[in-house]
Amino acid sequence: MTALFWFNVLTRWLHVTSAVAAVGAFLFLRLVLLPSVSGQAAGGQQAALGAMIPRLKSVLHAALGLLLLTGFYNYTVAMPKARALAYHSLYSSVIGTKILLALILFGLATALLSSLSASGNMGEGRARSLSVIVFLALVILFLSAILRRLWA
Repeated sequence: MTALFWFNVLTRWLHVTSAVAAVGAFLFLRLVLLPSVSGQAAGGQQAALGAMIPRLKSVLHAALGLLLLTGFYNYTVAMPKARALAYHSLYSSVIGTKILLALILFGLATALLSSLSASGNMGEGRARSLSVIVFLALVILFLSAILRRLWA
């Protein structure tokens, strides 16, 4: 096994790990944190979110950055091999859709993260944005499962 093999394994692992971290963080925000602080007064929300939001933003920014870098690399490695697949046109359609949805998700996530502060400002608009982000993330994971099965 060559160094390139291990580098490809490392980039795939970083990609999957970053996706797990990002999706988990967004699920946590939408399904745990947001409902927990929604009934509290602004002071209580600020106390609950004060130390959490900056750390969460750091984790999400790192995960999204790694997803972009490793996704681009994995795409450049996979596409020449995908041309030989029996389902090449389906693979190309699914990967194109996945990339488009991922870019939309990155835009929404960046907008959401830039508007989050430790002030406890987690209103209804953010709940809707988080719901859309979680939905997109789950669709992207489903498309990834399809892509993986097309290699078999």
